Amino acid sequence: GATTQSITVNTSGSFSVTVTNANNCTATTAETMVTVNPLPATPTITASGPLSLCPGETVTLTSSLGNSYKWSNGAATRSINVTSPGNYSVTVKSGTACTATSLVTQVTLKINCSTLYCTASGTSILKGYINKVFVCRGFNNTSGWNGGYSNFLQFSKTVSPGRGFGIGIVPGYTNPCNKTAVFMRVWIDWNGDGDFTDAGELVVAPAAPTIAKIKRWICVPPTAKPGKTRMRVAVRQDAPPLSCGNFKFGEVEDYTINITSARLEEPDTNKADWEMEEEPGIEFSIYPNPVMDKMIIERSGFNESKAANTMAEMTVISANGAIIMQSRLTSLVQTVDVSKFANGIYFVTIKTGISKTTKKVVINH
Repeated sequence: GATTQSITVNTSGSFSVTVTNANNCTATTAETMVTVNPLPATPTITASGPLSLCPGETVTLTSSLGNSYKWSNGAATRSINVTSPGNYSVTVKSGTACTATSLVTQVTLKINCSTLYCTASGTSILKGYINKVFVCRGFNNTSGWNGGYSNFLQFSKTVSPGRGFGIGIVPGYTNPCNKTAVFMRVWIDWNGDGDFTDAGELVVAPAAPTIAKIKRWICVPPTAKPGKTRMRVAVRQDAPPLSCGNFKFGEVEDYTINITSARLEEPDTNKADWEMEEEPGIEFSIYPNPVMDKMIIERSGFNESKAANTMAEMTVISANGAIIMQSRLTSLVQTVDVSKFANGIYFVTIKTGISKTTKKVVINH
């Protein structure tokens, strides 16, 4: 019914126009079909913890499910790790390219922080640095030289009081033909009071320096305070490092230890096997289950360097028998992204040269 040269359309339908010239003659166009796709639901943002942070703390913001994501800070993943105060929102795109934007989530800087840790740093790469820190059933971080100090609080290990876990440290060198032995130390702030000076908080302290990888077993004290706390790793060439202060030759890295009062639902780890580097085995654990976005597959054994060269082929099969994914497992602890899989029951089959393991996994976003 419009009588203008142009119209704005916001509903689906069939449209045509009849034009009339000065002689009152008319002509009508062919019909044009317009389809207006529905907007996706307004996305919601879920936070992994408090939105008020102390310096060095991290909170993970996760969007509800969409076809693609664009955060206000430029990230294009479903989840982002936030360490700085600010306003964060996410725009999701549907399969028809329509978009919707969430409400703003505000992250603030906490004013009164009781756990402001002292600083520590090396200044020179010339005589050794931290090349890699890895934790049994936790993280595996190959970092290289990062200027003498790195904040890796986004890497965390969850532990229970009274239990233990293995840690490994690999020193790095600029000249592999001229390595100098380094002292290695690890501290954990078990009582969460913002320092590493309490009894039992120096957890790894080999007496002699070395150029080789070390592996140690850390026992979690029964009195460890539940919650997130800090682990500090330091390497120094000329003397054993202290938990605070700067020095010339070496490096310092900080990580997160998450102490939970509940007993962890994971296979027990054997101290002797960890220290002797048991060969990659044929037993596989999959967790969490049910899984939302990231599925972790863990292989028995502790010899990480041989895992990539030992065959372990993974296949993910849907409940109706369709092969959804195939991949080779190259690490003892490997993360598999299942965020794009539909909710439901799946079967994960892992084949080695001498074994076949199948486990049922429930995906529930």
